[in-house]
Formats: sequence, C-alpha cells, structure tokens
Amino acid sequence: MSTLLQDARFALRTMAKRPGPALLVIATLAVGLAANSAIFSVLNGLFLRPLPFPNAPRLVRLWETTPDSDPYDVSNVSPGNFRDWEAQTAGLFDRMIALEWWDANLRGRDLAERVQGYRVSPAFFETLGVSPAAGRAFLAEEGQPGSDRRVVLGHDLWQRGFGADPGLVGKSVIVDGEAYVVVGITPRGFHFPDGAEVWAPLVVPPLGAAPRNRHYLSAIASLGRGRSIDEAASTMAVVAQRLQKDHPDTNTARGIAITGLQKGYEDPGLRPILTLWQVAAGLVLLMACVNVANLMLARGAERRRELALRLALGARRGQIVRQLLTEGLVTSLLAVAASLPLTLWATRELRAHMPAEVARLLPGWEGIAMDGRTVVFSLILGVLAAVFFTLLPALRASGTALLDALAEGGRSGTVGAGRQRGRNLLVVVQVAGALALAVVAGLVLRSARELMLGPQGYDPDHLLTLQISLPETRYGDATARRQFERSATDRLSAVPGVTAVGMSNLLPGRAGGSSRAIQVEGEPAYDRSNPPQVDNRVVSPGYFETLRLPIVAGRALQTSDDEKAPPVAVVSRSLARRYWPARDPLGRRFRLGGDDQPWITVVGVSGDIIQHWAARRNEPTCYRPFAQDPSLDLGYALRTAADPDSAAAAARLAIAAVDPYQPAYQVRSMRKSISVSMIGLQYVAAIMGVFGGVALVLAISGVYGVMSYRVSLRTLEIGVRVALGASTGDVLHLTMGQALRLTAAGLLVGAAAGVAAARAMSAAMMGAVAFDTSMFAVAVALLAVTALLAAYVPARRALAVDPARALRSQ
Repeated sequence: MSTLLQDARFALRTMAKRPGPALLVIATLAVGLAANSAIFSVLNGLFLRPLPFPNAPRLVRLWETTPDSDPYDVSNVSPGNFRDWEAQTAGLFDRMIALEWWDANLRGRDLAERVQGYRVSPAFFETLGVSPAAGRAFLAEEGQPGSDRRVVLGHDLWQRGFGADPGLVGKSVIVDGEAYVVVGITPRGFHFPDGAEVWAPLVVPPLGAAPRNRHYLSAIASLGRGRSIDEAASTMAVVAQRLQKDHPDTNTARGIAITGLQKGYEDPGLRPILTLWQVAAGLVLLMACVNVANLMLARGAERRRELALRLALGARRGQIVRQLLTEGLVTSLLAVAASLPLTLWATRELRAHMPAEVARLLPGWEGIAMDGRTVVFSLILGVLAAVFFTLLPALRASGTALLDALAEGGRSGTVGAGRQRGRNLLVVVQVAGALALAVVAGLVLRSARELMLGPQGYDPDHLLTLQISLPETRYGDATARRQFERSATDRLSAVPGVTAVGMSNLLPGRAGGSSRAIQVEGEPAYDRSNPPQVDNRVVSPGYFETLRLPIVAGRALQTSDDEKAPPVAVVSRSLARRYWPARDPLGRRFRLGGDDQPWITVVGVSGDIIQHWAARRNEPTCYRPFAQDPSLDLGYALRTAADPDSAAAAARLAIAAVDPYQPAYQVRSMRKSISVSMIGLQYVAAIMGVFGGVALVLAISGVYGVMSYRVSLRTLEIGVRVALGASTGDVLHLTMGQALRLTAAGLLVGAAAGVAAARAMSAAMMGAVAFDTSMFAVAVALLAVTALLAAYVPARRALAVDPARALRSQ
C-alpha cells in the first residue's frame, strides 16, 4: 500500500511539473466520462431503479397480442378475456386486477382542472402493497354498479386543489359532473400509473356479460408463492389457445404476453434509443481515451531516456509499468472528480426540459439524478479508461531497448513504421467514430428540423389550440354534445383577435389516435380479427378553413351536413389513393365499424397532413361532420390575428362560461403542441448533436496531435531533406501524405459504421429519421476537410525548419 501511495505522490509531482498537458488530459476524459454517466443516470432512473412498491418483484403485466401488434398498445385487454384469465389461473396468481385510463374533470375549491386518473379494481392498492396516507383504500363491494362513486386522491392534488384539507376524507368532490366520496389520500410521491392523481373503483361486468370486442383494459397480477414468470407465460399460452377455440369471432390469432411490471410499463421505444445513446457516449469516451493514449505514447517517447536510466539502475520492468499505470489511474480519478459536476448539470437539464405531461408517462423520469450508483459507475468507467489509455504506452515505454535509449542521448530522428502503427490505428478509430456520430447527428437534426418547422400540410402559425373532454355522465346524449360544441364555438369566435374557429376530436400535434376499421363498398369483406384501419376525425364545418387544410377535390364539410343529412365525409389524398387508385373517389362509399354502421359518401378530398411525427405522418384519414357522430373529445383550433398565446386566458373563460365544470386544458399554440409532441425526437437530436460535435473536436485534435508529434520527431529528417534540395511540395507530401492515408482509412470505416448507425436510429425512431445521401456527403466532406486542416498546421510548421539549426540541434 505504501508503494502505491508513493507512486501516486510521484504521479502528482510529475503532473505538477507540466500542468498544461495534465489539465488537457483530465478535461478530455471528464467530458467523455460525464457523457456516459449522464446517459447511465437516465437508464438507472427508468430501467434499473425498482418501482417503489413493496410487492413490485412479484407483480407482472399482461396484455393481448396479435400478429401485427402495436408495441405501444398494451392497454388492450377486453373485459371478457380478463374475466376468463381470472377464472382460469387460480393458484398461479394470488390476485389479478384491471385498470382503465380515466382522464377526469375534477372541481377543486376554486376551479375545475383536468387530472390524470385511473379506474382500478378495488384490490389495486393492496396488490401493489401501498397503503393510503390518510383514509382507506377501496372495499371489494365498491367494484359493483351503484357503489363505485368513491375516489382516492393523490397527495399533490389534495394539496393543490384542496389546500391539504385534513377533513376532506369522507366529503364529496365533483368529478366529471358527479359527486364522488373521497375515501383516501395516497402517500406523497405515489403517481402510479402514468402520473395518476385520482383513482376510482372499476366495474368489470361478470363473466358471460363482459364484452370481448372492446379492448381497453390494462391487467396486473401478483404471482403466487413459488411461481415464476416463465411458468405463468406457459400457462397463459394455454389459456390463449383455449380462448381462440371457444371464441373464434373475437380471439382468432390473439395471444397473451406477460412480463415484469417495471418492464411492462416501459416505453418500448425508449430502450433502443437509450442503448444508442449509451453506445454513442461510449464512443465519445473511447475517442477521448484514444487522444489520451496518443498523448501518453508521445510522453512515453519523451521519457525513454529517463525510463531506460531507471532500468539501468536496477528498477524492474514491472515497477515501471506499475508506476505508469498509477499515473494513469491518478489522472483518471481526477477526471472522474471533474466529471461529477458536469454529470450533475447534465442530469438536471435532461430532467428539467421534459414537459410534465410527457414526463408523467415515463415512470422514473422525475427520479433521474446523480446518485450513488451513478458515481460508482463513473469510478468503474474511469478505472477501465485508465487501463485502456495507459497499458499500451506503459508496456511500450518500459520495453525500451536500454542501450539504444542511452546511446540516443537527446537526438531525435525518424520513427520506425512498427512504432507508429499503434498511433495510426488510434487515429483511424477516431476519424471513423467521429464520422459515424456526425452522420447520425446530422440526420437526426435535419429530420427533427423538417418535421417541426417544415410543411405540415396545413398552416400551424397563428393557431391557438385547446382540448376539452366531456364526461359521459353529463354528456351521454348526442344532442347535449352538439349543443356544447355550438355554444363553445360561438363563444370562442367572439374572443377578441380570433378570426376563425375549427374543432376536431383530435387535433394535429397531439398524442393518441382515433382509428376505426374501414369497409369499402364493392370490396371483399375484411378479416374481422385484423381489419384495415384509418384515422377517424369528426370535425366542425370550419375546421378546414381554420387550419387552412386544402381541399383538392370536391367540397369541404358544410353546416348543412348535420344529423338529419345523409352521412358524408372528406377523405385525405392518401386514403383515396389506397382504396380508389386511379379512380375518382367522389361519390364512393365506405363505412366504419361493423355491418350495422351506415354507408358514408365521399364528398371531398383533402391534402395529407402530419398528425403526429412518430406514427401518423400522411396517414389515410377520413373527416366526418361532428354533428353526425358527436364525440366526447373536442379539440379547438383558433386562428388569431396576433400572437395566439394572447388569446389563451379569454379562451379559457369562454369555455368556463359554457360549463364551469368542463376545464379547457393543454391551452397553447399549435407550434408549441408540435414541439411538445416531438420532445422525444428533440432530445435525441440534441444529445446526438452534442456527441457528434464533441467527437468531431476529439478527432480533429487527435489528428493534430499525432501529426504534430510526427513532425517534431522528423525534424532532423526534414532538415536533411531540405538541405539536399527538397522543395516545399516534397516536404508537404512527406508530412501530409500520412494524414491523407489515415483520414481516408478512417472515413472508409466510418462510412460503413455511419450507414449501420443511421439504419439503427431510423428503426428506433419509427422511420422518422430517414437516410439522406446529401447529409451523408456533407458529414464526410466536413470531417475530411477539418482533419486535413488539422494536419496542415503542423505540416506548415515543418516548412519553417532551418536545416542548419536542425542539424546542429542533433
């Protein structure tokens, strides 16, 4: 131990003698380590840190599967299938519970607000192992019709909406226009699932009465003692086969998936993206280590005489290697210390810029932080980095031929090809890694910019948007919905500065979908177990004018297309091309849903639009009159003459004047909606952009460092050549030729890696990041030019070598 401490003190003294290079090495490593630790903190928060429930290790999530299942659609269990799962798995699970998404309008002390809620089986809290901080959980009988008007409120909602009233338990609150009795308050920090703040008992019809053609439930089960997930998966596969046989109309090709609860609530797109981030961060650290290794190799060459002299005085080679490894370890530990503030800043920035409405859907996001596990990860990574960038230079430096090193004295000369192979390989790795990251960063940045600021198919500027969700308890009647829509449209139209108002059940730039099965008249009947789907929008007559969504054929919807008129629709260009290729779609008919639904006549064709960047870009869409199929969800778009945000407060008041129990939420400009919906792609673009920029700087500095070192070693050779009549071109060819070869090799390897990385990123981002040859060429040209410029600077310095001085110095 004393020997290691002595080596460490010697390392610190050596660094103090030359603080400039030491600080450069520490800073280079710190950036690479911080990049990796920041990404690890995200992985740790989202995937590695267990859910904060006592029973979490025994909990699993189950859902239905089909041959073309959407990986995001895991809340798809039908009530009939859920009841069968319960009945046929006795002994396998201690308990199985169901959950239903429930966005609720809750009236607090002062105003109504939209809160995220869930209807849950009465045993929900007991299954998780969570007890309310005040009051009680639900009773079994409260899962029956007529006894379900009970709620448990989240701690934050209790404080925000009711002033943390200790007497609220036992009192009634207004939820979706009806009175619910508050029976409990959850512990602080409990928001499961999806940031929920209110829970009510779920009523699931009994077996035999529960429908199988509606798929909207989530299912969670608690494994019995001694039972495993593999055993449960085998049993559920048998259950699925039995249900396929017993209910072929609804369960053909439907399987059952099961996984641990934490994985079951992961965003399926996050893991591949974070894996790519971690690989990119690892590549940045690798390039930083390559730079440091090159510096260590150069430093080792400078210390050859010193090390040879120590060997001549009796030092063993192992002692020399240990000393050099200790120097590297000390350097790396100092870099770890320097990286921690960077990691802390990066994790705070990552957490802070995620919109709350998105963060609540990412379990663990609010817990992203630089904790003890992150520090340990940094230390382990720092030690590995130290071994990487120190071992080869240590072995090479300690293996110096003793007599040769002592005989050289201070002379420098040409460097053998074998000695330079290692440095050359490191430069190739740097250039290749930088190109791969630059290609991916360029493609993601370009795609994000085009999707956010490029053509949307409509005019998103000067649009204020807001969302309203009507409760079925108060607006179950279609007439009441139509009346609300007309009154709201009239009041919003009267807001100062508003020039047009349009409404849709789901506006562009919002997450979610409204897909329906389509049957085209004259076409063969579709497969009922896997029908073709189209986006279904119910809109007001002013929708197309307000959004400036062009009608390319026929007409737009009109006020006369009301509930008394024949069913009509405007279809998007993509829908018309898919179902009536090379034919006039006007006058054609289709229907949505089953055979009992009416035929709908196409009266117009609109342009295609980007509904959502991730999954609904130019998708086949039909637009139907709201009056003919009134929805409970209303999304309003207000075209304004000035800044749309200036009309936000008045728009809220206008909705409150129609019904004070129905809050307007997500009130923001269309541009803001698009930005929020694209926050995932923006995160990817920002992080890959940073990594690409850092990699480019590291590659350039690596090329510059190696070429500078080579020129310094070849001073004598260059002086002799100039003395013998070598021209400027000869000297440039001597010094630049190697840089050209190394850069070309790195670009060739990096091009292949860049194509593979671009394909992986495109798959992870659901095709939103498309490969672009021009962007690829720009990245190659940028890296080639900057690398050659980095090599040209020391090459120019070689031209200034004075032959006489070079010869005298040797």
